[in-house]
Amino acid sequence: AAIVDKYGRILPRGEKGEVVVRGYSVMRGYWNSEEQTKEEITEDRWYHTRDIAVMNDNGTISIVGRSKDMINRGGENIYPAELEQFLIRHPKIVDAHVRPMGLLRYHPCFP
Repeated sequence: AAIVDKYGRILPRGEKGEVVVRGYSVMRGYWNSEEQTKEEITEDRWYHTRDIAVMNDNGTISIVGRSKDMINRGGENIYPAELEQFLIRHPKIVDAHVRPMGLLRYHPCFP
């Protein structure tokens, strides 16, 4: 497994990116869907999981969200799962759910 940026470059440990995996147990492709196979499996057999994570110093991976769940706010990538994990650390918060709310336009002064 590795963590890669949006260009497929492997990131150093501690940096957030997408989890990719390859090996004998990883499928070669989708049945009757060459297009989806090309979208998710690279020519050198890396499968894009769409999970956003950080590889820790000891080689373990901490998942922080899903790329499909990502909110793009003015070019900033916001991962709901990461915010939820932060919020539930507060002693008075039992559970949290973060979701996007549509604004007519982006304004940098909005929180």
